[in-house]
Amino acid sequence: EFCVDFGKIILKDEIIRKNRRIVSGWTLQQRAQLGEPYHWISHVPSAAEADIAAFIAKEEFVQVGEKPGIPLHSFETHVKRKKDVVQFDMDPEGKVLAGHETWYAIQRSHMISQIGGQDVRLQLRTRNPLRPQEMDTVRKMKILDISGDAVNSALPAEMGQVVYTSENRVTLWEKQGANGVVYLLKKIDREPLIITKTEDEDPRVEYSITTTIPNCDLNWFANDIFDLSTRFANVLTPHFVAEFGTEVKPIAFENE
Repeated sequence: EFCVDFGKIILKDEIIRKNRRIVSGWTLQQRAQLGEPYHWISHVPSAAEADIAAFIAKEEFVQVGEKPGIPLHSFETHVKRKKDVVQFDMDPEGKVLAGHETWYAIQRSHMISQIGGQDVRLQLRTRNPLRPQEMDTVRKMKILDISGDAVNSALPAEMGQVVYTSENRVTLWEKQGANGVVYLLKKIDREPLIITKTEDEDPRVEYSITTTIPNCDLNWFANDIFDLSTRFANVLTPHFVAEFGTEVKPIAFENE
């Protein structure tokens, strides 16, 4: 599938080489793509909700119900095993709905806001479901102990370690585009419950636009989803700058 999500790319120190802090956009993109010296945090400011609703109406998205593989209320859990990390989706009672390998990005690019606003991540990605034998084993055990507001790992140690769990509430909208393309706009209200990384600790609102790769002119498709994503990012940017104070200020160089 092709997935676009919205947030902020946080660069790590290792993206700077030879102490050169000013590089071309092309060089920055190459380093970010090849070595991934960054954190990506998906997040949309809650103050943008009214403008998002206007965007949804203007772009003729229509709210839809649950889709196959996309539960509207679930617990998302990542389990670290000896050689990999897998993801399980569970219902509010802890019953396993699905199990997958983590997403693999075939191609990934970022549009970094030049004014400190909402960044955009574009990915051509895929993932495989776990084998039926693995799912049969998983369904016989308890992964989470869910009791009221308390959620704890119940996974046997020999099966791996729960490294992340969040409670997700999802809202979906669809847009029938040209050339048979269907865009799915997904909102996730995410409440982290079990974490091992500090950047995962805060509740957040996430938006993404996804679609399967269409059987049409791919140049047209790339331009169409790029334009749609840019329009959405432009709606979000003023709220992002206001909430996080990320406005870029020009650097004044003194004359020698």
